[in-house]
Amino acid sequence: MTHHSPGYCKRYRLDVARGIDRSPRPITDVRPHVVALMAAGGSARAIGEAASCSPTTVRQIAAGQTSSVKRPLAARLLRVRVQDLLNRDRPRDRLPATGAVRRVQALLALGHSHATITAAMPGPHQSLDVMGTRQRWVFRDMHHAVVAAYERLSMTPGRSRITRTRALAKGYVPPLAWDDDTIDDPTVAPYRPTPDEPLVDVDVDHAALARALAGDLPRRLTPTERAVVVRELTIRGVPAATIADRLGVTERTVERDRRTTTTSWSTAS
Repeated sequence: MTHHSPGYCKRYRLDVARGIDRSPRPITDVRPHVVALMAAGGSARAIGEAASCSPTTVRQIAAGQTSSVKRPLAARLLRVRVQDLLNRDRPRDRLPATGAVRRVQALLALGHSHATITAAMPGPHQSLDVMGTRQRWVFRDMHHAVVAAYERLSMTPGRSRITRTRALAKGYVPPLAWDDDTIDDPTVAPYRPTPDEPLVDVDVDHAALARALAGDLPRRLTPTERAVVVRELTIRGVPAATIADRLGVTERTVERDRRTTTTSWSTAS
């Protein structure tokens, strides 16, 4: 149906009569979001599939080659999130590489060798392939293989001191530096304490801790503050699921904090 067909014109008049805004949205409303998705590693194809439009349209919007975007398309594009690009279901779909690279780096910083990480990855995948990529994305099956290895190994210190030393020298950080809900986000930086800083009881906002312990979370806690709260609530017998809900993190994050509160950074140093 073209813009000049009787059916389109009738629908347009009906929408106007109902007060539905059919006017295009300016490119400035949409372009920054599309550019951010691409900067996060999203391909034009992936974004287009998520928003039901062509990769060419996505590229044109990202390049600012149009002055406006049809309102329905603008709404679909603005609804796309990085997580949507990670949830594509075909094995050879391409996903942002950020999360896979960070997970492998974290396991190396924990002392797991590439051989150990690869052995924990399902399928014919190798962790070295992730570290060797210069692209902004990886295939979906590779991403999920890395996630599976990370879930199996991230709570257990590795056996290779050489691997750990080399990883830390390169600036890699262990799993405790990441939250499960931010490790895939390229705009979030890892938590980096000084080499001799214990994980708990330093540089914390005690007022924020008191409120969090009382069930009133004033803001997102730092990893240090969260570890203190997790430790205290665990001592009080509060279940991990309840702690996770109270702190706005995953239950896995709570379990990792419980296991590594006083050991992860000292193990990695």
